[in-house]
Amino acid sequence: MKTLSGNSKLDGCSGGKIKDLDRLIAVVRNMDESVIITDSSRKIVFVNPAAEKMLGYRSEEMVGRSAGVFFDNVPGNPPDLAARIAREASPDHKWEGVVYDRDREGNIFAVRLKLAAVPNGVNVIYVGISSVLEEIPPAAARADRPGPAGELPLIAAGLAHDFNNLLQIAVLNLEVLRRTERKLDGEDRARLRTIKDILSSCARLNRRLLTLARVSSAPHRPLELNRIVRKTVAQLRATLPASAEIRLVAARNLPAIEGDALQLQRLLVNLINNALEAMDWKGRATVTTTLAAPPSGCFVTDRSSRFLRIRVRDLGRGIPADLRERIFEPFFTTKEKSGGTGLGLSVADAIVRSHGGFMRIADTTPAGTVFEVYLPVSRDK
Repeated sequence: MKTLSGNSKLDGCSGGKIKDLDRLIAVVRNMDESVIITDSSRKIVFVNPAAEKMLGYRSEEMVGRSAGVFFDNVPGNPPDLAARIAREASPDHKWEGVVYDRDREGNIFAVRLKLAAVPNGVNVIYVGISSVLEEIPPAAARADRPGPAGELPLIAAGLAHDFNNLLQIAVLNLEVLRRTERKLDGEDRARLRTIKDILSSCARLNRRLLTLARVSSAPHRPLELNRIVRKTVAQLRATLPASAEIRLVAARNLPAIEGDALQLQRLLVNLINNALEAMDWKGRATVTTTLAAPPSGCFVTDRSSRFLRIRVRDLGRGIPADLRERIFEPFFTTKEKSGGTGLGLSVADAIVRSHGGFMRIADTTPAGTVFEVYLPVSRDK
């Protein structure tokens, strides 16, 4: 059995189907998601590069094998999962769900799988599209707080995957329309440019969703917190309007923490921008760093642990009492009219917890709000 290519055929494939099949292969070959196509007996006939990367096998090693070898008998999956999925999928019904895959190195990870049965002459082929949701999380990445935030990476990855599928369909259709752009009048050309701009905005939003799914992806290493804070504040100051200001008060000789510098920068950007937005970008946001004990009433597994505290204060209108319990929920926002997505504080909260810390509203009044982040000091320091 050969890998599908522009000149190949599946058993039972009529000549009238080859053109559509080749077009399908051309589209899925460069998709970011893993794509595996099997024949009616569930033998693999095509894999794209993303599938090779995800599973760790070359295309020629997978073609001809049963698709079930990658998730049958994997802990977390029911017995004979591949056969069960194939029975439930039909040209009129797409199967969708979360399954566990095992790669060449034996690593087990969760993926969202969509399987469609596509008519191909007298037979069907099965097209499976999957994307990694999350690796089996380390203890530090598991949520200590119950509720939606604990499932944030899983939710975000699933949404991003579905959103990306819709985007790809829209982009492909847009490219087809642009081939006829010369035949359009000025008004229709302007509409095409507007559609392109909207799709670009959607792609940027999708990357923000993926941010939620990757808050624990990079290994942690010893870091100097003040260096990260100073760098982030300097970058933000360069973009501020004249009406806004960021004041930094950094304690000296702070011990190191363990973390991911890029994610901590993202945390700071979200908190500082949130503070500036609370003042309509008119006023001073104050950022302080210090060594501090966790406040009373906060759950800490080891009271002897030392923490570095980041405090971000704004002079805005405060947070109404009825909203304080919801501000860390994914996609909850009070800024719909200004384009808020409700992701900033959710991302910040997930990043803090992935570093073994916690975040809280320390104070909020009609004269302003204070957010505090506590990050544990490295045990080696």
